[in-house]
Amino acid sequence: MEYALDDIEREIIEKKYLSPNRIKDINIYPELGLNKDQFYEYKRQAIFSIAEALNIV
Repeated sequence: MEYALDDIEREIIEKKYLSPNRIKDINIYPELGLNKDQFYEYKRQAIFSIAEALNIV
């Protein structure tokens, strides 16, 4: 099982959940050069990978 996040997934998690400021999704995905659908797919996969690593799912 692979738990490592790719660069885009890691950046999404850092910006969305680990930054001191509350940043909305709509402000993150253009900065990463993603469209809305791509962003939410990366975000979903990142959260799922973290949940697997923590044995939540």
